[in-house]
Order: sequence, then C-alpha cells, then structure tokens
Amino acid sequence: MAGIGDFLVDLRTAPPEAASALERTAGLRNGDVLQPLPILDAFDAIAYVDEVTPWHTWIDEDGLA
Repeated sequence: MAGIGDFLVDLRTAPPEAASALERTAGLRNGDVLQPLPILDAFDAIAYVDEVTPWHTWIDEDGLA
C-alpha cells in the first residue's frame, strides 16, 4: 500500500512555512470535540506513522477480565 510514509517534523527547527501552516489550525480534536489551543506553543514535534499494530490489553468483548 502506497502512502506518505513515516515522518517527524521538529517544530523548533522547522522552516517558517511549516509553522505558518500550523498557525491556521484552531486546535486539535479529541473524538468529535475541538480542543482549541495554539499548536506551536503546545507541541515540539509532529509525527506521522503509517501503521500501528493493535494494542493488546486485558479488556475483551466481555469487559475487564
């Protein structure tokens, strides 16, 4: 499957174009709720990972085991 691939942007050293793109955002989403915040003040980096393996837990279809 073709994608953009994994990457990391260090916002402390990123070019001004990257910062200006992030300044246009209103915040981040937690589910369907917008959490307004200044992204550049809140984060030092942005990471994108194309695929993450499932999290294994003791919680199953019947609830807590």
